[in-house]
Amino acid sequence: MSIGVLFMAKTPGYTDQSTYLFGNILLVSNRDLVLLGAMDVLVIALTVRFYPQIEASSFDEEFARARGVSTDAVFICILLATAVAIVLLQTFVGIVMLIAMLTLPAGIASKARSLAPMMVRSSVFGVIFFLMGLIFGWTFDFPIGAATVVTAGAVFLFVAFCSKFFRRC
Repeated sequence: MSIGVLFMAKTPGYTDQSTYLFGNILLVSNRDLVLLGAMDVLVIALTVRFYPQIEASSFDEEFARARGVSTDAVFICILLATAVAIVLLQTFVGIVMLIAMLTLPAGIASKARSLAPMMVRSSVFGVIFFLMGLIFGWTFDFPIGAATVVTAGAVFLFVAFCSKFFRRC
């Protein structure tokens, strides 16, 4: 879909209709940035504070319950944070970019051996993909959202191919 939007952007006569699917990340207001920053600080603080409970609930729910962790509360908090992130970000970056940036960096980072490195790597990959998409889009006059998703998708496919290829050797 992202490749199709890139082709539409280069076809004479088409306007940028990708904002419905990909949003327009260059038009984010100061108020939007404050909301995103507040959400980031809250999620990071809660993750740091409750990391052992999140990790235990994510990997072995029965063991976590036996240790006294309220796994239902942890699950509801994760769902709530994800829902708020989706609602806030959908209007800024569009639904396709949102889904891609929630899944592709995490998919690449999933090769980590534990949850904390996976979370950090996923965040770093998200920033790198956005910057690469911004540079790619700016350089070739493509929509930034579509360029970001194509970049993240290409890296994901490359990593998946390499991990399959090198696992067989």
